[in-house]
Amino acid sequence: MNKFLQPVTKPNLAPLTYDEARQWYQVLGNLSADEASKLPPSVKRDLAGLVTNLKTDIGNAAGDVGRAADYYKAMGDFAKASRLQDAWATYKPWLIKTGIYATGAGVGVKAGYSLYKLLTGE
Repeated sequence: MNKFLQPVTKPNLAPLTYDEARQWYQVLGNLSADEASKLPPSVKRDLAGLVTNLKTDIGNAAGDVGRAADYYKAMGDFAKASRLQDAWATYKPWLIKTGIYATGAGVGVKAGYSLYKLLTGE
């Protein structure tokens, strides 16, 4: 967080660019579980607020050029894809073990679609 805050709080430096903001958003928003567990609760809270506000600021910047809807849709699609990827990593061994994954077009597809609907809320 300090590496982010130092340059953005110095008035004599150039403002943060859109690309830099996206990079910081990705870095600050994707701390590992180990990194996050080492943070005191007050720092976790401040970091969560920083990430939330950075997302809003990036969305506002995209809105300035008429692309806010595209930005927020992309963020939602990315979050959905991440949940599906995590679920696949979690459930694939079980699906293989039970033979559902190996059945191919029959039960496997139906089970996979049911899992997709469950995870995405569709």
